[in-house]
Amino acid sequence: MSPQSRNDDILDFAILWLPLGGPTSATIWSMFRMSAFEYRLSLADALRFHQDRLTDGRRNLDRVYGASILSQLADDLTNSTRRAA
Repeated sequence: MSPQSRNDDILDFAILWLPLGGPTSATIWSMFRMSAFEYRLSLADALRFHQDRLTDGRRNLDRVYGASILSQLADDLTNSTRRAA
């Protein structure tokens, strides 16, 4: 599995868990065999990659939706990192 493919899987996983407040550490471990800290780092990488791709200047509904969900995930990631510190 390529690193980008794994990050895409992590991003999809985070989007599914977003309405539920995010996954537990045990759920993260069972899915990806990584700690919650490693998960947050991988999720941050995936968010940066996809946010950069969405800012190429073109606008359509898919890009607006994508930017919206990525922005929400980025906010949640930032807030969870602050709570953990």
